[in-house]
Amino acid sequence: MEKGYTEQEVRAVLGGPVTESEIVSRKIKEAYGNVRESVDPDRRAAGKRNFKKLCIAASVAAAVFVGAVCFCAANPALAAKLPLIGNIFRQQEENVSYPGDYSGHTTQLVTEEQQEAGTADPRYSQTSGGVTVTISECCADSMAMYLGVSIDAKDGFPREMIACAKDTGSAYSVLQMESDAVMKLSEDKTLVFDPSLGTRAADVVEGNFVNDSRFEGIIRIQLDGRKGTDESGNIVELSGLTESFQYELHVSSIYVSQASLHDIISLEGNWDFSLDVTPDDSRVAVKNVGLVNEEGVGIGTVRKSDYEISAQLLLPEGASAGDYMMIMTDADGKQLPRRDDAEDVCSVYQRNAGKVTITVWNQAVYEAHRGDEAYLKENAAFTTEVDFTE
Repeated sequence: MEKGYTEQEVRAVLGGPVTESEIVSRKIKEAYGNVRESVDPDRRAAGKRNFKKLCIAASVAAAVFVGAVCFCAANPALAAKLPLIGNIFRQQEENVSYPGDYSGHTTQLVTEEQQEAGTADPRYSQTSGGVTVTISECCADSMAMYLGVSIDAKDGFPREMIACAKDTGSAYSVLQMESDAVMKLSEDKTLVFDPSLGTRAADVVEGNFVNDSRFEGIIRIQLDGRKGTDESGNIVELSGLTESFQYELHVSSIYVSQASLHDIISLEGNWDFSLDVTPDDSRVAVKNVGLVNEEGVGIGTVRKSDYEISAQLLLPEGASAGDYMMIMTDADGKQLPRRDDAEDVCSVYQRNAGKVTITVWNQAVYEAHRGDEAYLKENAAFTTEVDFTE
């Protein structure tokens, strides 16, 4: 998964000849058409000077747009490495339950031109039952992987499906997936994620409908602390994944479920994807706290990326994680929002998280005294501050 592009590559393309392109010609006509339409006929009598200024400003904007289009047409291979105007991450990354600037750290898998022309690599784009699912972008570190996904329904999405997907009370819509996945860590180590085996595969896409036939969204796949089934059928947990791996995702249904679990609207098919992933841990910090109280309750390893923080809960032998409650607060004392309802993973995006306080309570104590901050502060099972500025 190649990343970035060199200054020499950009200069070579900008300084080279521009190849004639039907797409470029069409975009040029559209750009200048917009310039002409932007002039209100009722205001022409105000004088040619104002009209000239308007045309100059609009023409400059059009020229910038045309230059970008010509740049991409001159070298599609290089253009594929550039952040695309209107790409999925850039459009949706602030409108999901796990926001982040993924567009600034993305690897482009499929370009818009490839998608429109139907020439996308089949490892990243699959059509089944009149529905095309494309994974066009990927951003990954050792904690989580984010996939930019588009879903195109040839005959449009059912109206009831769109309405149900939008009924979230949030700025994003949600589509669910019946899926299973395989992660190949090495030649002799493979993990399977399958609900029927007791482990969870990627099953939710958050995003928005561009129109009645197209949905664009993001899939978040937790890596750190994720549980999968190994070759022997044993459930094992991933921790600190930094090596390259292959991720294979199989989707058999895209659906929404209404108020009644028996009322499901779905698009059936078979979509298979294969991604070669190299996590970028250049922005991940790790702190090995390794402290417990007299009862053996404490915190082990804490990891923080630009987007989230995870904390390893340490418990005495025989204790259950369900018997404890963990809350993380930032340097301003504000509680960090959980991700996927997981107590041990919280969002830190655009939060003052240089220093984080992690507090653990006995679940029964916390529920009995919820809202009584003074009591909870005095009766926490364990508290520690983790400083990532050191």
